[in-house]
Amino acid sequence: MNPTRARVLLGSILILAAALRFTGLGWGLRHRPDLDERWFVESVGRMLAARDLDHRFYEYPGLFIYFLAPVLAFFRPPDFGAGAYLAARVVVALFGVTSVGLTYLLAARLAGRGAGLAAALFVAVSPVEVFTAHMVRPDVALEAFVLLAFLAFLRLGPDWREDLLSGIALGVATAVKFTGVLLAPSYVAQRLGAPGFRVSRLALAAGASLVAFALCSPFTFLHFGVAVRGAHIQVFHHYEVRGRGPEHYLDMAWTYGLGLMKSFGPLGLALVAAGVLLAARDGRRWLGLLVYPLVVIGVLSTAEVHFDRHLVPVLGVLSALAGRAVASVAKRSPVAAVCAAVAAAALPLAASIDYVRGVSVPGTRDILLEWVDENLPAGAHLVSSVSDLGLDRHRYEIVEVPRLDERTRPLVLHADAVISGPGDSEPLVRQLTTLFAAEPPNPHSGPRLVVSAPPPADRPAYEELRPSRQWLSASEAPDRLTALVDGDRKTAWMTTHGQTPGAWIRIDLPAPRTIGGLQLLLRGRGRGFGKNLHVFATEDGREWSRVDVLQGRPPVTAQLPSPEGPAQVLIFEPRRVTALRIEQVGRRQRPWGVAELRLFALPERR
Repeated sequence: MNPTRARVLLGSILILAAALRFTGLGWGLRHRPDLDERWFVESVGRMLAARDLDHRFYEYPGLFIYFLAPVLAFFRPPDFGAGAYLAARVVVALFGVTSVGLTYLLAARLAGRGAGLAAALFVAVSPVEVFTAHMVRPDVALEAFVLLAFLAFLRLGPDWREDLLSGIALGVATAVKFTGVLLAPSYVAQRLGAPGFRVSRLALAAGASLVAFALCSPFTFLHFGVAVRGAHIQVFHHYEVRGRGPEHYLDMAWTYGLGLMKSFGPLGLALVAAGVLLAARDGRRWLGLLVYPLVVIGVLSTAEVHFDRHLVPVLGVLSALAGRAVASVAKRSPVAAVCAAVAAAALPLAASIDYVRGVSVPGTRDILLEWVDENLPAGAHLVSSVSDLGLDRHRYEIVEVPRLDERTRPLVLHADAVISGPGDSEPLVRQLTTLFAAEPPNPHSGPRLVVSAPPPADRPAYEELRPSRQWLSASEAPDRLTALVDGDRKTAWMTTHGQTPGAWIRIDLPAPRTIGGLQLLLRGRGRGFGKNLHVFATEDGREWSRVDVLQGRPPVTAQLPSPEGPAQVLIFEPRRVTALRIEQVGRRQRPWGVAELRLFALPERR
């Protein structure tokens, strides 16, 4: 293939890769970003705010964070908004497109331009590559540096400078993500197969890699103990959390095999297998590339959690092997080679287009938010089992719960609207009146989400019960108890010292009542709120039991500003009591204070 045609085709493939990676890049940014994205972007924010190079997130090395920093410096650290996350995703997408070009260079150097073009096409259209490039994670950047390292490994020979360059490439890749060290066996294999091998060359490369890593991620060494603990957290999360043994390794290997099938499709994976056989026959030049996938998949097979994105660093290498198979077909029939490459890329391309189309339209979270903003009044009290939805906390009172079930039922019945999703108790959700359902327009737009309201007949008809001074006692400051019932928010009962476990307020009712909640109105901005409050109840005055309490309002710091000021509301299943005790069990430097105390009581039957 002549160079001009190869450049035109490579340019077309790069444009395709960019289109797949940049389209829909802003998906989900109306909501709170994914936890992994927040780790990296917030680490950049803290670093920029401190005006130093300490990335402070030692579960990963620092180089990926340093790549993000120059771009995010144009935003306002450390409180980054959607624009900063979009910019960070642009950086990742650029690395994705770069990996396509580097895959071409690697495969073309080994098997010719035709192999390079086929390999670049396979990386460009891989749905696992495309999906991962839409998130702020280091895997895509690591792939680019893995490919650069292999380009360095191919140069190994009698000249010691090539070993120096290879060691630097290995160290830089490891500074992007610790798993870059898995390149080391490939370097050793390539070095053993290249002319001019000496043990001193291995030592030179090892030293160069350590120096390169230290220069690219210096604070990993400067805070070595913390970095070791951070790395152990990652190891525990991926390899020890479930306590599985070697009997599960084959299952995990099969799972990652399915991930490769998702990446390449059946025909593409067949080309990879054929390329492996051909490369093994070709000999030494391919040795490092044959070793790397075995090492990576072998290590991943021992893990206890699975993410397809962990395959991304190896996909460029496997694509180069598939390109080798296409080049072999081209020797017999160029037309057949083109047909094989296009046919192999068709299924992954269709999957990538489907994903990109899916994230380019509003998802169910966006649809639901639009409906909520248009139909629910300001100040509405919402209970949601869908976390990080992006609801306006300056407009609504929002309480998030892990799941809607019988335990959270009392909280649901107090709400103006309830937002539910998959995993919630279907019997409970069916008892609610559906106001709106956000149906997913495609499989990538999120799950079905529902806005409901408790039927008026099911909402408890509580009356507000104001205690009198004679009902109250406390662990300290009894002379201040009058402030709890004087109707003045400027006065408050307060402990004399900072919060420690053991402070309490007791309410003795003159007669048994059915109580379903407590309201603790706070003074001023609510800075004296109780750190952690437990509620105990008794029906006979002798045997006390702890009540399963739900926080009926958001944390004080997240409540809507109002003339009445903040409050702590404690909701529980209505129960017959003669006395209640509110006990403070947390620790804070500020004293615990309550301005007014209210009880939610069901009316007595006559």
